[in-house]
Amino acid sequence: MHGKIREIIERNVSGKKVLLLFFTNLLYSNMLWITNPKTMFFSNELKLLDMMPLGYSPEYIKKLFETLGEQGRQIYLTMQLPGDMIYPFLFGVGYGLLMGYFLKKLNKLNSLFI
Repeated sequence: MHGKIREIIERNVSGKKVLLLFFTNLLYSNMLWITNPKTMFFSNELKLLDMMPLGYSPEYIKKLFETLGEQGRQIYLTMQLPGDMIYPFLFGVGYGLLMGYFLKKLNKLNSLFI
């Protein structure tokens, strides 16, 4: 298994690919500065679910979505959630390749660090 993962990393740690995937931070910035505020406009200062890492109750969810109203829920569904769904994957791949890139530059790609 480690050999196959190492092969995939070695094939994909070119500077251009790593830089491209590293730009997933633009998606995060879009969510942070554009889609979150658009959604929060309708939330009456209630935090969105993904901004509550310690969890939330079913009652809070109900209150949030009632407060958002139809228009706020539509923005949440079409603008915020798509980014929330793909960002963790892109983050993991992007930063994994970034680490692989630096390990390759340091000649440590075949070490225990992989």
